[in-house]
Amino acid sequence: RDIGVTGVQTCALPIYNAAFETGHAVGSGTIAAVFGSQFSATGPAYAGSLPLPTTLANVQVLVNGTPAPLFYVDANQADIQLLFGLTAGQAVIQVARNGQGGNQISANVDSIAPRLFALTQLPASSDTSPFGIVINASDGTLALPSNLGGLSPGAAHPAHIGDVITIYALGLGPVSPSVTTGSGAPATPPLANTVNTVTINFGGGFLGNSTAVPSYAGLAPNYVGLYQINVTIPPGTPIGNVPVTIQMPGHASNFVEMAIAAASM
Repeated sequence: RDIGVTGVQTCALPIYNAAFETGHAVGSGTIAAVFGSQFSATGPAYAGSLPLPTTLANVQVLVNGTPAPLFYVDANQADIQLLFGLTAGQAVIQVARNGQGGNQISANVDSIAPRLFALTQLPASSDTSPFGIVINASDGTLALPSNLGGLSPGAAHPAHIGDVITIYALGLGPVSPSVTTGSGAPATPPLANTVNTVTINFGGGFLGNSTAVPSYAGLAPNYVGLYQINVTIPPGTPIGNVPVTIQMPGHASNFVEMAIAAASM
């Protein structure tokens, strides 16, 4: 029986980060999806509690020989949290069912690999760039054009200069205080702040740009492997559909777009 992940004859697909982008390093402690064939024999299974289990529907995903926490498994996919503290370089990934291991593949791991979530199911902006999951902190709506197709009425509106927004991300690396792999992040102080500096860039090119240091960048409270950035949109930020990126020491994220309007009166 061929049980495996990317590289198996029946399904040669790679490991993705949870933003479903391939071709990039995956961050230590991040959420990732492994694809292949003949994983679970019993249908889809979801983790029901925290800390996440390392066996689900008799399936394990081994990262350098250590079982990784599992969010979800089915016949062709396993969603995992990569272990915190992985050494940068090539990690060996193997799926096992009922103790029987499949083929091994390697994945490029880095201590920091920032990625922003793109809403690829929604129409892109006029320059074909994807919009991202950026939240208006005041009311929990998406910071997107209010008339964007595919959204329910009232689900989105542009953020204003001076507003606080929340950006969700992956791969921002180690945190302090540290959090055990598979466990939810603390919801009360001290929160799990990123060890490395995070800077948010708004705009670029002919639009002009601004930068901001977030009031919080770290693991999202109660969540596993998901990062949250709270930041105030600074004066001088371009308005319209504006690209947003994360900068960390030696690393830059992909960019997504958000809608920004002039400061409210």
